[in-house]
Amino acid sequence: MLVTMNDKEILRLSAIRDVCEHRIRRSDPARVLSLSVRQVQCLPVPLALLINAEAQTVVE
Repeated sequence: MLVTMNDKEILRLSAIRDVCEHRIRRSDPARVLSLSVRQVQCLPVPLALLINAEAQTVVE
């Protein structure tokens, strides 16, 4: 399945992925996503795993 995304959605996706992989602090994606740091902390881990799995499928 092909999913198209605009630049803003790609930026949001990469911010979520970077937090889940502990590459950036939670305050950085909070600004990008217009959320509080606590809301970013509460992002569900299964969602992040699904996003990573889907992104890898598209790349391969």
